Amino acid sequence: MAAVPEPDAYPIVMEWDCAGQAWNARVPDLPGCLTFGAAGGEQTEAIARAREAIACHLRALNAEGRSIPPPNLERPALLVRADVFPLGLPVLPPGPFVAALLRAGFEEGAWWGVHKHFRERDGERRITIPGCGRQVVPQGTLRSLLRATGLDPEVLVVGARTLR
Repeated sequence: MAAVPEPDAYPIVMEWDCAGQAWNARVPDLPGCLTFGAAGGEQTEAIARAREAIACHLRALNAEGRSIPPPNLERPALLVRADVFPLGLPVLPPGPFVAALLRAGFEEGAWWGVHKHFRERDGERRITIPGCGRQVVPQGTLRSLLRATGLDPEVLVVGARTLR
């Protein structure tokens, strides 16, 4: 097997979630690899969690014998965007999202720190998400998760509290 790149080699895109008051972090070179920092937390916390999510994602791909996308060294190491995310998505902890993933045909993989890797049973999609117990998933992270998995927001939770 080829050498696995270090997590620090991958560029991270940081986005401020105004609704959730938290930093969202995603890794463009590893589709489905994303996380967030605690509400009101510092950007450095989200960066550290992103590095942990990258390690989990790489470890899972390597264990599955999948090719590991190389980091794009022409991208800035850290890209920060201030974003206002649309309201209207459910406010929920990771548990209901994980349940929706399992119903949609994803299966659980390895844990790495607070991150969990999932793979689509009959497809190519892979996703690494934070599994932080009862902490609420910021809407920007939830939006990225929905895009990465192709899930419809309606499948998440019946009766979930929705921001308006």
